[in-house]
Amino acid sequence: MPTKHYKGLLRYLTKYLASPPIGVSRITAYDNGQVTYYYKSHRTKAIQYEWVDVEAFIGRMVQHILPKGFQRVRYYGLQATANFKKWYEVIARIADDLV
Repeated sequence: MPTKHYKGLLRYLTKYLASPPIGVSRITAYDNGQVTYYYKSHRTKAIQYEWVDVEAFIGRMVQHILPKGFQRVRYYGLQATANFKKWYEVIARIADDLV
């Protein structure tokens, strides 16, 4: 597997594990109790817009809140945001050696 695939995978995982469920910049409008946001469809590879009631939108975001007492895995080991830069460089060197 080429190195660029490893780097892309690392970038994807980092964004997924260290960021909120949706970026504020992807929310394009809030009007009359409706939230409009966009996402990239994995099926069509195209940008899709979705309009949902504010209650439904909040419900979708709340699903990503961990219950009290649960610890996010991302704070430990390779996925810890504080350690990412150091480990990214190590993993990139290993990936380069594999190719």
